[in-house]
Amino acid sequence: MIPGLPRRLFLSCVLPLVGTGLLAACAAGAPLPIVTATALPAPLLSPVHTIILPSITESPSLTPSPWPTPSRPAAPTITILPSPTLEPTGIFPEGYPAGQNPYRAVVSYPGVFNERITRTIHFLLYLPASFGKDPARRWPLLIYLHGSGERGNNLALVQAKLLPQFLNSQPDFPFIVLSPQCPANYATWSAQIDTLNALIDQILARYPVDPKRITLSGFSMGGFGAWEFALRYPQRFAAIAPVAGGYLFQSNALPPNLCDLKDLPVWVFHGGQDTSVPPEQDISLVNALKACQGHVHLTYYADANHMTTAERAYSTPELFQWLAAQSRP
Repeated sequence: MIPGLPRRLFLSCVLPLVGTGLLAACAAGAPLPIVTATALPAPLLSPVHTIILPSITESPSLTPSPWPTPSRPAAPTITILPSPTLEPTGIFPEGYPAGQNPYRAVVSYPGVFNERITRTIHFLLYLPASFGKDPARRWPLLIYLHGSGERGNNLALVQAKLLPQFLNSQPDFPFIVLSPQCPANYATWSAQIDTLNALIDQILARYPVDPKRITLSGFSMGGFGAWEFALRYPQRFAAIAPVAGGYLFQSNALPPNLCDLKDLPVWVFHGGQDTSVPPEQDISLVNALKACQGHVHLTYYADANHMTTAERAYSTPELFQWLAAQSRP
């Protein structure tokens, strides 16, 4: 933090410059002690839970059992037409297209000096096939933040990887899923977080979302974004699941307000062979959050690299069961 500089201005103006090399290959660091990849404990599936993790200094002799190779369809050829504007048509609209579709929205919110900021943001929005059939149903909302390779103005890049790709073949995934796209001229999600927060408000105004069941996940640049989004708006989410992320790239520095997340359920995924984002970055946050008596769980794949970590995480059914079970008081 720069002395005398408001924290919000630091987050929106200075921090994005720090993360310019977000996914550049990291220099080899000190070897990480082996941590056993653990299965999800049963108590984690309930909304209220406490997970006790071993310290990173411990080196159990057990090794993780082989993880099954995820079965994923080949990346489809995707052609996306210009995104229609998200228009208010009532909270229970008829004819909203099921599946994953492109949209754009114009959002407005106050800036650092209370000036009015207006931004256009492009995103994919997934609606399950059963959406709208029960007028009384309020749906959980899952936000997914992509990695640096999907930045730009072509939503096909977002739709062809990881969670959005998985949704292409899921007609009735039990969430509304919002997958925004970060513009190419931003190195990180940091400067987009206030825009995303305003977009969530628009989604809440137009769709039957349960505001107590908004969850957040992201991979790589999106994993960093998930941590920062939650730290900036700690009351917004019911749970977060960062994958191969951290707080500040190539740094084990801890956010000063990390304990603001002590009541937020957090499930972290990282791989021991990740040379793009060192696993110590997530692990330092996990251990510090444990010290705050936080509800945090780490799945550490000792043999996984950067991308393999994400493929395994988003092929874990228990992750989505856990996210669906979380609710803010």
